[in-house]
Amino acid sequence: MNINLQKRLDIKDLSNCKIPNIDSLSKILDKYYNNLQNLKLNDNSNIYSVDRFEGDFAILENRKTEKISNVKINKLPNDVKEGSILRYIDGIYTIDKELTDTITKNLQNQFNTL
Repeated sequence: MNINLQKRLDIKDLSNCKIPNIDSLSKILDKYYNNLQNLKLNDNSNIYSVDRFEGDFAILENRKTEKISNVKINKLPNDVKEGSILRYIDGIYTIDKELTDTITKNLQNQFNTL
C-alpha cells in the first residue's frame, strides 16, 4: 500500500489490513468511477449555451458564471447549433439533448406568455 494512501486513510498497522481480490477491487473502482461521473454530470459549472457562431468559432456562455468562451467549432459535436446546451467533461463537449429540450420549451413558454 502506498505510504501516502496509508497516511490519508490513517492506517497505523497494515498487518490486519485485508487486500481485496481483483473482482472486489474492480467493483470498488467501478463504483468510484460512476460516482465521479455523476458528480461531474451534476456540476452546473460545466454547462454551456451555444450563443452563436463566428467564423471557425462557437461563442459559448457558461450557464452558471455567464462567462463567454470562444471554442473552435471542430472541438464541438457535429450536430451542434445555436441554442444547444453543452456539457464539458474531461476535455470533451457533448450536447445535453434533454436539457436543451427543457430550456427551449421553457423559453418558448415564456415567449408565448408575452
